[in-house]
Amino acid sequence: TPVLVAYGVTVDAPWPYYAMMLPLMIAFVYIPSALGALVTLGAARFVSRLRNLLMALGVAAVFAAGYLLIQWLSTVKDANVLTIDWLEGTLSRLRITQFRFLPSWWLTTGLLSFAHNQTADGTMFFAVLTTTSLVANQIVGFAARRSYRRLYQSVAGRRGRRRGAVAAFRSSWFDRVFGFLPLQVRLLIRKDVRIFKRDPVQWLQTLIFGGLLAFYFLNMQRLYYEKTYAQWISSISLLNLAVIGLLLSTFTTRFVFPLISLEGLRFWILGQLPLNRNALVWSKLTYGIIGSLIPVTALVALSDGMLGVDTTVFLSHQLCAVLMSLGLSAIAVGLGARFPNFREESPSRIAAGFGGTLNLVVSTFYNVVILLTAALPIHLEFLSRSTSTLPVLGFKVAISDWIVLWSWLGPVTAVLLCLAVMAVTLLAGFRHFRKIEF
Repeated sequence: TPVLVAYGVTVDAPWPYYAMMLPLMIAFVYIPSALGALVTLGAARFVSRLRNLLMALGVAAVFAAGYLLIQWLSTVKDANVLTIDWLEGTLSRLRITQFRFLPSWWLTTGLLSFAHNQTADGTMFFAVLTTTSLVANQIVGFAARRSYRRLYQSVAGRRGRRRGAVAAFRSSWFDRVFGFLPLQVRLLIRKDVRIFKRDPVQWLQTLIFGGLLAFYFLNMQRLYYEKTYAQWISSISLLNLAVIGLLLSTFTTRFVFPLISLEGLRFWILGQLPLNRNALVWSKLTYGIIGSLIPVTALVALSDGMLGVDTTVFLSHQLCAVLMSLGLSAIAVGLGARFPNFREESPSRIAAGFGGTLNLVVSTFYNVVILLTAALPIHLEFLSRSTSTLPVLGFKVAISDWIVLWSWLGPVTAVLLCLAVMAVTLLAGFRHFRKIEF
């Protein structure tokens, strides 16, 4: 909507454009929603019998789409990126969106008609969208009345024959990998993993942002910047590390910080168990570390691998990734136990409160300090040992004793700082959580 309003201001659209913007969008959105409902009803008819086949086809479709996308990107030459020919070729592949029988084309044409004071044409397309939405509503209602209750009972009453064996296999695999953890901690981690898996909003947000970063890193060599200069490559890798750290601080605030607060609603059950409160906090910390350490180190390795950075720079970035994962998880869990909010049931509202805001500020400051102590001195030493000047900027970083000393003491200081932050935040969280009354 802000983009449409900005377009209207730019073209000096008349008032019917703004008045009909929301009705047009509502009429349009109902059509794909109805189509999705029909597809869901159709899939529910076969999901109990063809569940594994449908899952395999879905995974195969995702991999096929990714393979085709990579193949298309590999055929694009760097010299042709962002040129007129490249833009025309890209737009030609999007001509399917101009198909006259697509509701999206009706919406676009209706908005353009109102924006250019062609009220009759805009009203016609609004009528077409509204009529199609009403017809779709009747079709969905007819299909639901005939099959929804029966399909719902069939899916809800389904019992997988291999569910017990699969669950036992997953449990044994989890116990073998994390057997060094106490039993109470393992059980609580398994519970958090299942809750995360059953909440599509959380893992979809994680996949979207992680996938966008991975897609960007995979195609960094196609961006037309000064790839031939090792100095710029080193600087870009440092900026990528900073972006990953900021994104991780946001995710720990959103997903890890509310974990303690959400347990307050279930503590009338957990309190009946022979469960130490410290084990509850340790389980959240372990869950946060496992959930952040693996993807963060993988993204940093992908970024540095695509850029081809120096080995020393690569190792310093991996150290920063580990320290960020440990420190940010400890900050989120410690502050989450120190400033819990047991009145809210929504994780987003818990993260938006005072404790979540404080957690985001502390996490951002921690990231900056880790980058300044563990990553920046390695980059400065690398730049100082280079024989050429920085392109565009036109100067050379001079080598000095303090840069060498900084590059040696900085990583050690970062490790000590990480341990200190973990100890302080977790100790504050443990003390408050042991005394709190539910």
